[in-house]
Amino acid sequence: MLFAGAGTRLLAYSLRDQPHQLWEDAADLGFWHWSVHPSVVMMAAELELAAWTRDGTKLWTMFVEPPWSYQVDGDQVQLDVMGKKSEFPLSSGPE
Repeated sequence: MLFAGAGTRLLAYSLRDQPHQLWEDAADLGFWHWSVHPSVVMMAAELELAAWTRDGTKLWTMFVEPPWSYQVDGDQVQLDVMGKKSEFPLSSGPE
């Protein structure tokens, strides 16, 4: 799998057998970075935090407002949005 992001474009490509594009998505106001965890690939953008399986299936997405940050501890996401902290499962996302 190849996950790519630039500007507001997000792309995923399968590199098995015949390489091909799986999907294209958008991140409002701009993509920041990808991070890879054992079973999940996370995407951070100006106004969004999202997660996909390592095979490219979207698990969840959520709106965030700057300033915000997150970290993954085991199978939990610890999120801080404007000083409000929350925690939720990495695989299922916020409720």
